[in-house]
Amino acid sequence: MAKPFSRSLELQINNVTKNLMQGLIVFSVVLLVMVQNSAVGAIQFKVGGEKGWSLPSDNPNALTYNQWAEMNRFQVGDSLLFVYQPDNDLVMHVNNVDYTNCNTATPIVTYSDGNSVFTFNQSGPFHFISGIRKNCLKNEKLIVVVMSDRSGDHSSNSNQTTSDSPSPAPSDSSTSPPPGEIEIVPAPDGMESPSSPPTDSIVISPTSAPPGLESPQYSSSPSPVKFASFIVSLGAFVGFSVLLDL
Repeated sequence: MAKPFSRSLELQINNVTKNLMQGLIVFSVVLLVMVQNSAVGAIQFKVGGEKGWSLPSDNPNALTYNQWAEMNRFQVGDSLLFVYQPDNDLVMHVNNVDYTNCNTATPIVTYSDGNSVFTFNQSGPFHFISGIRKNCLKNEKLIVVVMSDRSGDHSSNSNQTTSDSPSPAPSDSSTSPPPGEIEIVPAPDGMESPSSPPTDSIVISPTSAPPGLESPQYSSSPSPVKFASFIVSLGAFVGFSVLLDL
């Protein structure tokens, strides 16, 4: 009687274990998909480029942090990486009033680890100042305007292109010639007939960033999302291997 009971108990334990492992695999796959979807298109911007977060240069031609921000497009899901000397500086996320007055007494969040990451979870303006008030008064401060998520890039760009297209100038009906006739007016002596510039070509001259802050660069540091994806994938693989051994 002991053997049938022991065998039945062993089968029940194996079935429960198998169900648990199947549930773990399904959960791991779902979590992996969610993590990967949340990471699509997200960009981490290193504030100030190679110089990082520090007291701005006294050079009048140096690029300010707000000028650096205007050179980039920030969207929901993106993040800022503040790199600074923790013994000499801080980063504070503040409201608009405290940003304007360089008030360091009532920050929303204070960062002091020297390698701080701030992720945008909504659109709108975000204000940052140095935790050292005298540095903030010397323009170590930043405003970032965040757009919506990157899923609407194509449509928004198309709408912008359409709205920015120049409309044809209205013709002067009082001087228009009758239908079927073309009126040619000669240019006065000593003057050349003006040539109309092409309407469909726009030339944009590339400009280099002024000295001081470097051109915007993306951080090459590994994303926490990628690390989480690796852990989830490893868990799914281990669970599947255990399931095969049962």
